[in-house]
Amino acid sequence: MNVQKSYLKLEQDNNITGHIIIEGPFSILPKQDKTSLLNHKNMVNIYIPTIENSVTPEVYQGDLNDFEQYEVFEINKDKEGKSRAESPSSLEKMMISPLAWLLGRQGLEPKGWDVQSLGVALKGTIAHKVFELHFDSESDCTYGQGTSDYEVLYQTALEEDAAFLLQPQWRLERTQLKHEIKEALSPFLDWCETEGWTIHSTEQRLAGELWSLPLKGFVDVVLENEQKTLILDYKKSKSKDRITRLNSGYDLQTLIYRELFNQQEGGNPVSIHSGYYTLNDQTLVLDVFASSSVKGITKAQLAVDLDGQSEKAVIKIKERIKQLREGEVLLNQEDDIDFWKEFGIKAEYSIDGNPLVGHFMKPVEEQEND
Repeated sequence: MNVQKSYLKLEQDNNITGHIIIEGPFSILPKQDKTSLLNHKNMVNIYIPTIENSVTPEVYQGDLNDFEQYEVFEINKDKEGKSRAESPSSLEKMMISPLAWLLGRQGLEPKGWDVQSLGVALKGTIAHKVFELHFDSESDCTYGQGTSDYEVLYQTALEEDAAFLLQPQWRLERTQLKHEIKEALSPFLDWCETEGWTIHSTEQRLAGELWSLPLKGFVDVVLENEQKTLILDYKKSKSKDRITRLNSGYDLQTLIYRELFNQQEGGNPVSIHSGYYTLNDQTLVLDVFASSSVKGITKAQLAVDLDGQSEKAVIKIKERIKQLREGEVLLNQEDDIDFWKEFGIKAEYSIDGNPLVGHFMKPVEEQEND
């Protein structure tokens, strides 16, 4: 590590005992003994206690710019020394912002702290838990319409994922969310029963390989009906952006889950389908076999077939993987959020989520055909 000027804080018993300003390059090389000695050419001697059970890291000896020897996808392996598996969300980040993906893979992300609040993400987590608890406690898609049944599901979901909402001051938000989730759950279960779907699994972990990369994911629910399998993902949102994304060919998740499920479970790939249920407007974004009419459920009609839903996303991901393996990390441009919005993708989660991405943002006039 080369640093022109750095502050080194020496701490003991949580009290800062001094600051040392080091001019010029320095490095810290831990040894497997009681203390580690750093001898600096500027005559700075620092004793650093060795962490118990620490392991001296293996230092890469080659040229980091030689990507024929240094594989970017080998960065930050798991405890077993294997390459960490990508997920649909990490590949989407790679597609939108290769730099954000690379920083995230190395753990270089903001570690901010927020005050507890009922944001979009937490609402989605609670809704997912309610659906999961219902299907875990039932053998199929039947639904007891009794109010007490739902009260138990909702109460349990809050206790597990958002206990602070049980406090009196959150009564209004808690009640509103309870109503929203029930409005989505009740007609969905009626539709399941009408269509004859039964539960194959909930929160099923999938793992496999695609585009020469290890992949993983968790499916919200897998439904079965005779020879058909439906992999369904719940979204605590409305359906407009999701439909736009699918019709534009930029949806990755449905393709990945179908491929991984087929690799893991086998069967006829033709009979494996996928889709979304958007909870805020109770819309099923599925294939044409969703034929029944159920009160409270809207069925979206897509303009493309199953392969067309992911066609452009697959092209872009293959391009990104090739670029990264050749050592090319594309920077974002100032209009990228607006660009991806046209395809129903909220790129701000990837681009604005890491301030370093914005720091290296290219002006619009430098835009190239990536």
